[in-house]
Amino acid sequence: MIKLIWVSIKMNLEEMWSYRLNTILELFTSFVWGVSIVFGLNVLRIRGENFYLAYIAWTFFHFTANRVGIEMNYFTTIGVIERIFSSYYPVKVLILSIVSLSSVMSFIYMTVFYFAGYFSNILKNFNYMTTFLIFCFLYIFMVGLSYLFAGLYLIFKRTMSIVQLINLLLFGIGTYAAGAKNSILMKLTTYTYAIYTLVKVHSGVHISGGDIEILAFTSLIMIIVGVIFFDFSYNCARKAGTIGHM
Repeated sequence: MIKLIWVSIKMNLEEMWSYRLNTILELFTSFVWGVSIVFGLNVLRIRGENFYLAYIAWTFFHFTANRVGIEMNYFTTIGVIERIFSSYYPVKVLILSIVSLSSVMSFIYMTVFYFAGYFSNILKNFNYMTTFLIFCFLYIFMVGLSYLFAGLYLIFKRTMSIVQLINLLLFGIGTYAAGAKNSILMKLTTYTYAIYTLVKVHSGVHISGGDIEILAFTSLIMIIVGVIFFDFSYNCARKAGTIGHM
């Protein structure tokens, strides 16, 4: 399992290097888009720093869980999805390897966005190590969400509209979490509480043991829900013989 994931990460790094101009332009475009919104919010006297932290989290989703639906659709289009799912490795490990294809890029983007935000004076306080820890919990949440997306794909096949809807939903609730006070709603998902905690940390408040417990618990719940739903979806698709169908 570890070997498969490492091969996937290595392939991702080689792809990034082979198409480095596209990688740089993709990163630069995403950064400019986020910064443009931040500057607009600052003009409106709305604190852009909070939104920028939410934007980094949303971009992190875009390069992890969001990619699973795209990859599943691609594998089916070229006719290899059944071959992949019939390989030696367990199906859940294969889904994890798909996520790992983008995991390196997502952490690199997060790091670049964070440092660029600090040096451009969007982020006033520098606390990268705590931010990295929070994003590790967020990554676990994204893996669980990836299993959920993969399960939806096995049942409904054409799910890009659902993925895009969740994409917009996370953008909206992430922005809300960046400006909201602590509430029970913030603690329902790792995504919202991670953004809330990021804002708190960059406001000069230290992360507490309670914050870690909430992030760990909610990310664990997402993994469990995602895996259970994927197993159910995979068994249904296998019995129906529709894994490779469009």
